[in-house]
Amino acid sequence: MVPIVRVESQRILYAYGRLVCHVAAVSGLEVMDVASEAFVPDIGHASRALFAHLRQQADEHGVRDVARILKSDFGACQRLLKMFVEVPPLLSREPCGPLGPWAGGDGVGCRGKGSGSGVGAGVGASSVSNTEGCARSYAMGSNTRMLVVASWNIAGGHISAQAPKGYGVEDQRARIMAEILRWERAFGVDVVALQECEARIACPELLKTYELVGIAEATANRGFVHVYVRRRDGIEFECMDMGAGAPCVAVRIDFESEGGAKQSLVLVAVHLPAGDAVDVRRRMLNRVLQKLGDRGKERVLLMGDMNINKDAEASQPCDDLRLQEERYEGFSWGVPGNRFYDDMTSVGRGLRKDRVFFGETVWAKAHLVSHCEQFFDGSKFFLSDHFGLVSYVDVSAVYGMTAGKQSVLAARARRAEIARFMQQCRQKEQVEMRALQQRGRDSQALEQQRARERDRANFHAAQRKAGVQRRKRVERLRRDAFGPASLFGEAVVSVPALYECVPVGPADVGIPGLGDVSNGSFSATEAVPLRGMRRGDTNMCYVICAAQVMIRTPGMLEWFQKHNLDGCPEEGTSCALCGLFLTWSQVFGGCARGAQFPALARRRIMWRMFLRVLSSRMSWSLWRASLTRCENAKLLVVDVHAGDMCA
Repeated sequence: MVPIVRVESQRILYAYGRLVCHVAAVSGLEVMDVASEAFVPDIGHASRALFAHLRQQADEHGVRDVARILKSDFGACQRLLKMFVEVPPLLSREPCGPLGPWAGGDGVGCRGKGSGSGVGAGVGASSVSNTEGCARSYAMGSNTRMLVVASWNIAGGHISAQAPKGYGVEDQRARIMAEILRWERAFGVDVVALQECEARIACPELLKTYELVGIAEATANRGFVHVYVRRRDGIEFECMDMGAGAPCVAVRIDFESEGGAKQSLVLVAVHLPAGDAVDVRRRMLNRVLQKLGDRGKERVLLMGDMNINKDAEASQPCDDLRLQEERYEGFSWGVPGNRFYDDMTSVGRGLRKDRVFFGETVWAKAHLVSHCEQFFDGSKFFLSDHFGLVSYVDVSAVYGMTAGKQSVLAARARRAEIARFMQQCRQKEQVEMRALQQRGRDSQALEQQRARERDRANFHAAQRKAGVQRRKRVERLRRDAFGPASLFGEAVVSVPALYECVPVGPADVGIPGLGDVSNGSFSATEAVPLRGMRRGDTNMCYVICAAQVMIRTPGMLEWFQKHNLDGCPEEGTSCALCGLFLTWSQVFGGCARGAQFPALARRRIMWRMFLRVLSSRMSWSLWRASLTRCENAKLLVVDVHAGDMCA
């Protein structure tokens, strides 16, 4: 019987559970009931417990690949396979030994007090469920003193290309400083390393809590490297000379560890050249470690913007210089959505340009911080092209010991505690980032609404201002045209133009060759009587109206009178002027109301019939000419083809 599973992810989990149970059954182990309705939830609980255990074992051994710590003997495989098919209890068990379920022989507790020499002493800090201020309580616990170091390339003096216009340099600096101080409150950050600072002077906002230790200029990039140490009891520091031109600041930090003993850490904050300068970066790291010597190399912590894009490049200096790298989760540069510069493009999921290297007697776990978008005036952007990095650092001789069971177990216990605590702080950061994003989205919606209302108010104000300006312009133009200073002003005196000749009208100007043409005076039309014209049953109203106007226009009247006087060969046929003259004669003679039809209207009818006949004849002529041309062209083609055949 197969349980009903409707969700695709649960069907995949069911198939995975059946496969695991089959392998376990072949090995002789007792497995879950695959027909039970609780099979899918049980296999999910077992898988989560198993993977959490494997992560814990990987953290204890300080490796990322679980295959490096798995045993191949039969007993270890049986114990591991049993965890696949065994439902974890609801109540927490006693912590097992660091060797885990595949440990051979007797298990040794991972939280023992250790030997009297202190080599086997554990970290000794209990887990904190409420992570508010957890870093500070953990770092300053009764049994251990852990150092919390933060690094961030703040892109000093620059603003995101996605930021709105109203967001200035002062706003950017205030938010960056507030974010760094938030780290101190949330994680108890003891040391802050900043890259790309604007100047060679300390940030005054940080001096209330931190003390500036050293400054170095990153000539190959931009800006300066700053290192600040928090003012608190139990920490002593000294800046180390790394030579002129080195883009790094080295600080020896002494802090209290278990039982009040002093531990020493050499922190080197670097800002290596960007681009393809792989050899340059490697030489700089070699020079830094040579300056520190063998003793400093063992307890060194290298941290900062190393501009190392590929993990293979980071692995080479670790192998050559006997360093280890903390490969944190996520990416610190080039993540999708962070277009801090206009020419900045996303590189897949991002790059780990910021790195954490440490020596043999040091162990560090790190996570990203300040990877939340900022909101201002309805726009969202990031504070820098890099995300911040917080590392939790422990210094102990047991990390460098490979002989002695107690030393190995103690080192694994300390690694597990640091990893567990880092996960707590990382989860707290994620919760805070989500809360900040939600708050930012709410404020973004509010700011967008306010911006729309502000734009609407500004638009109305601009419209009112433009209306006032238009009214003032009209008043100014009217005043200039008709005001006291214009030609129409009362103070203006009209004075005739002082010319030798008296001005004459256009009609008095003589034109050569047209001297016998009349000037067209209205006195010539005064004698035309006001009489109508006969229309009959035709639609010649417009012709009659036009004729009434034209025979009373002086220029037109004199024109057709002169035309008739000179004589016209088409007087009796189609001449419009002659028809207009005859119509005038009919009106003037008083015969327009009689039996005679107006001459101009008669000419209009005759002309229309003539055009109709002419157009039909032209159409037939055009059709006949076209057929003739086609026939001639066909005969021409046949003749040419015949000539080619003969040739």
